[in-house]
Order: sequence, then structure tokens, then C-alpha cells
Amino acid sequence: ALLSYLRGDGKSKKRAAQCLATLAASFTDAMASSTVTDVVNELGNGDDALWVWLLGALARSGGGFDFAKKIAASTPAVCDLCERSASEEEEPTREACLQALEAFAARCPGEAAGHLPRVKALALDLLSYDPNCDDDMDDGDDDD
Repeated sequence: ALLSYLRGDGKSKKRAAQCLATLAASFTDAMASSTVTDVVNELGNGDDALWVWLLGALARSGGGFDFAKKIAASTPAVCDLCERSASEEEEPTREACLQALEAFAARCPGEAAGHLPRVKALALDLLSYDPNCDDDMDDGDDDD
């Protein structure tokens, strides 16, 4: 039921995501699996930062389910989304992706290990980017 609030247009999206993440601590394996699958399927359909934030929150919940079973499916999807989010307007999505990937690696190190080279390359690329510095900018100090 909370996923339907996340798909809507109301202001309650973030609150519904927080509620779902909190409730995840009491999910059964089947409920967790279903929720993670539903959230991964929503990536790319709008509000990506919120959906990725929710994946990270589910990973951090540390509750009564084995999120590691779904980490293999969600890590590549989050990496793909992060790579596609190249514009400056998508900065919140990239930030949510990095935070989620960090949660995946911390909570499920064994399952995330196979994806760490890609995550590391992605993180280094994003961390090396500073929007306040552009190598191609002319600083106006030409002596021509």
C-alpha cells in the first residue's frame, strides 16, 4: 500500500518512503524480496532519487530480512542509473546512488563484492568531478 503513495503525485512520497524503510525491519524474506523487486522496477520511471534512496534505506534497515538475496539485482540497476544521470539537474540522483551503493557494500559485502570494481570506478569518477571547476573555462588572464 505504501508503494502506491510513492507512485502518486502527492507530497507524501518522502514520508511514505521513510515509513516503508522503517517497516522493512519487520519484513519477511518474501515481503523484502517483493518490495526490492518493485522498487528496482520503478527506476527510470521518474523520481529516481527517491527510489534509489529507498533502496539504500532498505539496505540499511538491518531488519529481519536477507536483503543480500536481492543485492545482485539492485546494484547493477543503481550503477546504470547513476551513469545515465549525467546532467547537473540530476545531481540528487547521483548522490542517492552513491549513498545506496555504499549501503549495499556495507550491509552485504559478500554479494556486493562482484560489483565493487564498477562501483569503485563510478565513485572515483563522480568524486573527481567538481562542478565549480572546469578545465575548459577561460580564466580571463590571457596576455594576448
